[in-house]
Amino acid sequence: DDPNGEGFKGFIMPVLYEQYLKNHPEPEEIEYYFCGPPAMNASVLKSLDELGVPEDNISFDDFGG
Repeated sequence: DDPNGEGFKGFIMPVLYEQYLKNHPEPEEIEYYFCGPPAMNASVLKSLDELGVPEDNISFDDFGG
């Protein structure tokens, strides 16, 4: 971790929602692809489900899962 580094830190979904998805007219129509550890993937899947994104629009890979 670089204390002087720029960018976002922490869980991805709150940042993704606040910076991009909350102003998107139809976030459920986007195709999503992500990869990461199982805990991150579970969090993102839950959030996308809450946004109404159909499973057909979601692809992901697990790192170490």
